Amino acid sequence: MDSSNDLALRCQAGDPEAFDLLFDQYKDLVYRTAVALVKQPEEAEDVVQEVFLRVHRAMDRFDPERGRFTTWLYQITVNYCRSRLRRKRFFTMPWQQDQLDERVPGEPLVEKQILKDEFQQILWEEVNLLGEKHRLVVVMHYYLELPCEQIAEILGCRVGTVYSRLHTARHRLQERLERQGISA
Repeated sequence: MDSSNDLALRCQAGDPEAFDLLFDQYKDLVYRTAVALVKQPEEAEDVVQEVFLRVHRAMDRFDPERGRFTTWLYQITVNYCRSRLRRKRFFTMPWQQDQLDERVPGEPLVEKQILKDEFQQILWEEVNLLGEKHRLVVVMHYYLELPCEQIAEILGCRVGTVYSRLHTARHRLQERLERQGISA
């Protein structure tokens, strides 16, 4: 059993310090997931707070026999972000890599970095145009770097379905980029 499952069991037993430790350990993971899905850092901060409130209220339903705490946490986060986006019915500017990367001014490869940033922006705009089921697997696999097996657990589908959605998403992205004269 991993340490997060141990902490979750301590929470279920009424240890308030265990929940604080879980929050400290996983708030960044929830934040990164939220930024990738809701695309606004300020909104992602709200998501973190709401997700951990939901985790706290539902802690008695966590079952370590059914899986890892992190998988359960991802499920809550993804489901909350999906419902939040459905309620708001709007899409924001795409998340851009350079919001998280620190670049040194006067870098010798400035032109190359600018081209890379432009490509990243175009790519994420195209990712955001994908349907929800394809966009989710792309974000979870490439941005959050989750293995397909864990994505399948989180989404409640088969691993083959995740691979199929990734394949379809990559194919659609490649077609869209080529129409813009960009070869991936």
